[in-house]
Amino acid sequence: MTAHKSKLLKNPKSGAAQRLRAFTLLAALEAMGAIGLIFSAPSEGSSAWLLGLSPARWLLLAALLVIAASFAVLYWLNLKGHKVWQSIEKRILAAVAHPVLYAVIIGAALLLSVLSFYLCILTYKFTDEFVHAWLLRLFPALAWLLLFSLQTLVFAPLLRASKSEAFNIKAWLPGGYALVVIAAVALFMWGTGLGLQPDRAGWDTPGVPLLATQVLLASFGAGLLYLLLIFIERRFGWQLSRVDLIAAFVLWVLAIWIWQAQSLTPTFFSPTPRAPNFEYYPQSDAATHDLSAQSLLVGEGFNDVIEKPLYSFFLAILHTLAGQGYLNVVAVQIVVLALFPAILFLLGSQLHHRLTGLLLALAVILREQNAIALSGDINVSHSKLLMTDLPAALGMALLTLLVLRWFQADRRDLRWPLWVGGALGLLLLLRSQTLIFLPVALILAFCQAGKILRIRLQYAGLLLLGFLLAALPWMFRNYQYTGQFGYSQPLQALYLAKQYSLTPELGDPGFPEGTPVSDYVSLGFSKVAQFTLTYPGEVARFVVAHFFHNEVSALLALPMRFDLTDKIVTFYNLRPYWLGAEDRLWSECCSLDTYVSDTPYWQNWDGQIPNDAWLPLAFNLTVVAIGVGAAWRKTGWLVLVPLGVHVLYNLSTAVARVSGWRLILPVDWVLTLFYCAGLAQLTLWGWSYLFESRQAKAEKRARPRPTSRRQQRLPQWAAAILLAGLLLPVAELAVPARFPVLDAATAQAQWETSDLAQMTGLNLQGFLGQPGAKAIWGRALYPRFYATGVGESGGESASNPLPFSRMAFRVVGPMRDQVALPLAAPPGFFPNAVDVLVLGCSEETYFRAAAVVFLNYEGQDLLADNSDAFICADSENFQ
Repeated sequence: MTAHKSKLLKNPKSGAAQRLRAFTLLAALEAMGAIGLIFSAPSEGSSAWLLGLSPARWLLLAALLVIAASFAVLYWLNLKGHKVWQSIEKRILAAVAHPVLYAVIIGAALLLSVLSFYLCILTYKFTDEFVHAWLLRLFPALAWLLLFSLQTLVFAPLLRASKSEAFNIKAWLPGGYALVVIAAVALFMWGTGLGLQPDRAGWDTPGVPLLATQVLLASFGAGLLYLLLIFIERRFGWQLSRVDLIAAFVLWVLAIWIWQAQSLTPTFFSPTPRAPNFEYYPQSDAATHDLSAQSLLVGEGFNDVIEKPLYSFFLAILHTLAGQGYLNVVAVQIVVLALFPAILFLLGSQLHHRLTGLLLALAVILREQNAIALSGDINVSHSKLLMTDLPAALGMALLTLLVLRWFQADRRDLRWPLWVGGALGLLLLLRSQTLIFLPVALILAFCQAGKILRIRLQYAGLLLLGFLLAALPWMFRNYQYTGQFGYSQPLQALYLAKQYSLTPELGDPGFPEGTPVSDYVSLGFSKVAQFTLTYPGEVARFVVAHFFHNEVSALLALPMRFDLTDKIVTFYNLRPYWLGAEDRLWSECCSLDTYVSDTPYWQNWDGQIPNDAWLPLAFNLTVVAIGVGAAWRKTGWLVLVPLGVHVLYNLSTAVARVSGWRLILPVDWVLTLFYCAGLAQLTLWGWSYLFESRQAKAEKRARPRPTSRRQQRLPQWAAAILLAGLLLPVAELAVPARFPVLDAATAQAQWETSDLAQMTGLNLQGFLGQPGAKAIWGRALYPRFYATGVGESGGESASNPLPFSRMAFRVVGPMRDQVALPLAAPPGFFPNAVDVLVLGCSEETYFRAAAVVFLNYEGQDLLADNSDAFICADSENFQ
């Protein structure tokens, strides 16, 4: 017998006896209340036997009377201190003191409370008369069982003299303060409509949702993994860092497996596969990133000033490893992006608790699975698209973890500001918005270094040095292309000029007609500055509105409906009509697709909160506040690191007058982080209360050892960062050109190798002498066949609906062009990424091909169907 058990049994008439007295009294009163519910129900008509009750209800009444009488007798025995009660009390206390029996009691109470709770709700949800009648008869017993289970969960720990941190008001204060701030912001938004009522420039829908059932699944999985990690740590005596690495590896593998298994469906950025290859190809922004990578692979460099060169470089590596197949490329990409939940696990563990990290990682894995599954249903960006949003999220998570570790490291270690600066410089090559972090990071570096001015300047200087070493090589490269030193793409300046207007919906940048592209940057930013000075109130209004809309979009990704009972009822009602197809029924009525279609936030939402969303909304905000407070209690002001990353990034998109959807994907995980921290903290408090631990044991992590200046190797690290920054411009020089500039002799030689030369008898030099006629060669990409009037919505020029059927593809080489080859039917042969020579005519927005010759590849060359294909004419006259 344990010492704790002996202590309980030595004082049978101590506080435990009083608690048992209250327990038995409540149980008896609850049973009497249930009996009252039986008599308050309407008479059962023809089935009534006595006093308007059927035999079944009389049986239930008898059972409740026995329960009420039994607990009343126990209460009286306790009150009188009867010897019989002393024996009963000893047995109860012995059972509660026994670890296994106590665990069984708590487990049974939890299970019964959940089951009875849902059955009580289903009593008033079911429309089927038979089920509703039975649940209505059982409702009094279910209500008693629910109350009895809940009071068991309350009283059983008290019988073990449990003291929980959950009763300590100081544990709740940080979360309470956070909730007050959140509530004040919510009331301000509700009163002003900022962030809820759409801006004139419009804004995007929320991101991908996470369902309540998935949160429950993630919580259950996180709990099991947490217990397993504790077992491994104690069984093998491993350090916490090693166990964390094992968990991160498991989460990485799990993410790869789940994301790879989820099939891809068409999206705007990866349209429906078409003849002749029926393969996925990128479109729009995804095609822009990939075309820059393809241009690098054929030795033409990245071709002009591109916005996200680091991702295009990454895609070039993926193509080198996996080839040109789209699904093969995204499969390798997932292996890298699956590090995202692993990094979030480390971040959540560092910021709050290992349980938080596990829950966050699993929630993000399931949410990404939702993103892939919802492709084509809502606006999404996910790991199977060639988009920068998820890579940027991975980068922002790494930056957050790096900054957090920096502030926890020894101040004498000067590598940290250098690393943070280098990370910011590389992130700039992935997302230009990250430039907003640089001044804040410099201020933090200055303040972090202590009170000596020289050391402060040294800290800030090292951070700036790391940033410049990573970013300057690309800026110098841009200077060689444009003669202007910097990073910005001219189209970015053009877009901002359109947004900073009283009529942004018109899309007018306010530039004089015929303005050269080289002047976009100077004119665009000068217009933004002028508009801001002229209309500061309007600028402040739409920036605040878009910032708040970013926050709302991130919040709406959390579970906004507690509708498990509604799903069960719907499934039950429809099941007789779906015999043998229950899995399809669940997909139709109760799945993720249904959640999105039945919830207004993804269908031109007007900012009004549905009535059934108020409870989930209040719950989510409260849990987020508890998470912020719990993280503050552990790390203090360091909780501001992820919050600051979240706020600054969202502010950077709001300044561009855009918000929502994939624009916030790089940082919307921060809200999920604190949501998971809140759930984990509630779980830890509950565990602490139920199992006698005063507070969750602090996870002891080894403090970093001071490192000498010589061991820090700052010159070597600076050289490594510079090398990383040089990779992109050096790669342009290192890859040899696959296609030299096409001169007349080379074009003639290539043309004569084709059977088309003899078939058509074309005089190439005479053809090229026509105005608008030309020959191009390079790598043909993304071949798709379109019938007359068919095309991709918002696609490229050759892929837009046109008045003739054609093969549309892109050519990357010395000249990049969109090509349309008029054909009545798709050819039997046109592989992706094949070298071609194309003859044709330049139209206004695309290149109309007359002949396509495949180079160094066995296949039948293609000739346009129309008889006058080699006659270059205005596109208006071409049919």
